[in-house]
Amino acid sequence: MPVPQRGHVESVLRDREEALVSLILNAWEGSAPDRARHEFKRTNRCIVHDHIIRCIRTTFLGQPGARIIEKHETAYLLFDDTLAVRIKHGDRNGLGRNNHTQASFAFIDADAELWELPMGLPDVQRADIAYLLNAFETKIEAILVTGRDGDRVLWSYPLYPRAAKPVAVLPFTPKPPVDPSDVLRIPSEADDKSGEKEAG
Repeated sequence: MPVPQRGHVESVLRDREEALVSLILNAWEGSAPDRARHEFKRTNRCIVHDHIIRCIRTTFLGQPGARIIEKHETAYLLFDDTLAVRIKHGDRNGLGRNNHTQASFAFIDADAELWELPMGLPDVQRADIAYLLNAFETKIEAILVTGRDGDRVLWSYPLYPRAAKPVAVLPFTPKPPVDPSDVLRIPSEADDKSGEKEAG
């Protein structure tokens, strides 16, 4: 099984980074009304995962070089027939969290044999794309791409906020210091009263 190489993964995902980030952020925002009705983290993560699968279809279905492989209540993205990724809720290290199934073990184990992989998934490099939440799980703090071997992180790099669209900022030209002699001072009410006292 090919060990995931960061250089290769970055090159395959480079032109797809913005689409992947938008997909995940849109899935998170789209799931908000459903998440608001539930209290358990596990339930909310399943809801987000469901929205991610829907967004994967709308974003990458029919796109050149992209193939969606849906198996075992999840979806893998195969890019350029050389890289398979899955989108998961992740821990602080960027490792996708999931139930420990035979399919998930096969995906994350760099030594897994071809026949152990989820049906339909080819023998290619694999990586996790993991979204990380804040402590209150109210917003996405980061999205990481992680190469792994089991529970060991081989490498990791951020897609978000790095790949987020920059906020448009209007051009700003600093003004020179103001000359005190050019300032017109308007007397305050207190000045008027003090003047009245002096006059009396």
